[in-house]
Amino acid sequence: MENPVVLLCKRGDSSIGVVLSHSLSFDCLVSKMLAKWKNLTQGCFSISYSIDGHPNCILDCNEDLSALYALAVTFGIGRVDVVVKESIGSCLGFTVDDGSSSSMAVVAAEVISDVVDANLRKHMGGLETKRKKHIMALFHRCAYARTVTEFDKLLSKLKADGRQKKERRLPITQLVDRIRVKLMDLMSDRRDLGLKWETVICPKKDRKLGELFTLSKTWNVVRSNDELYEVHSDPYVSVHIGRRTCSCGEWQINSFPCVHALCALKRSKRNLNDYLERYYFTETYREVYSKCINPVPTIWKTADLDYCKDVLLPPLCKRPPGRPRTKRIPSTGIKTRKITCSRCGKVGTHNRSTCTEPLDI
Repeated sequence: MENPVVLLCKRGDSSIGVVLSHSLSFDCLVSKMLAKWKNLTQGCFSISYSIDGHPNCILDCNEDLSALYALAVTFGIGRVDVVVKESIGSCLGFTVDDGSSSSMAVVAAEVISDVVDANLRKHMGGLETKRKKHIMALFHRCAYARTVTEFDKLLSKLKADGRQKKERRLPITQLVDRIRVKLMDLMSDRRDLGLKWETVICPKKDRKLGELFTLSKTWNVVRSNDELYEVHSDPYVSVHIGRRTCSCGEWQINSFPCVHALCALKRSKRNLNDYLERYYFTETYREVYSKCINPVPTIWKTADLDYCKDVLLPPLCKRPPGRPRTKRIPSTGIKTRKITCSRCGKVGTHNRSTCTEPLDI
């Protein structure tokens, strides 16, 4: 029997221990941290670990966790020091209020992420598994970026690391046609998927609500008025149902009730569905994919030749001898100011430093 490997996770002055095994996933590790540290906000912290010679190894996906487990088993490491560092700038670096553009931007990012996710997974078969997971992880981090600076940085990295698709070399007409076919197939798959759902809201968010309800069972809620409540969690937070705000900020950012908001809504005995954004409902999902992209038969198009033959390449020519010109050729009709050369005394466009006129001796 192998000796257990313990992750000693440190955050500030407190630490927790998590047993590392081959079945432990990264999401499960994050859930354990969130359960232990109640005031830790998901998406607002980074995880890293250190081993001999490598003091800052990033840990942000299942692949990194599997690599850590393999290293620990191979070299007989029984304890790994893990550091949990909160990214305060990415969580609190902007102002959010009810219905703000920042909130809707995050909502739009989640929609784009859900729509494109299946398409990326389906059409990245040409990439090796390790690279595919890396691109998918970058895309999700980019979609859920909290600030413009973080989004631009992640997007640049995504563009730099994801330039391996063969469609990029196609002519523009064939490239657009390939995109049309992929979107047509994607919308058809999503339409069939939506018809199978039986929940009022999308299954992913329905499961999340169940998890939040389980987490909030032991919390006490104190009523201030019909819309204002205080939730005795760790730390205490205030929830305003009418404004759809929570002092933790998660309800405003995601436009989805946080665990504190669920406690307040349950205490007020109001209908939870009235406080959910419309796009979380299964009905909205079905409406989005109810339309279809019409096929474009090739009977009306020219023969689809090999794209290499359609590309117009630049002419083959050699660079002319000599140094390139450093002065531009003036346009026809341009007026230049006449000056008097102090060397030859003639009026023209040259001066003493550029004068080439012969001098009388």
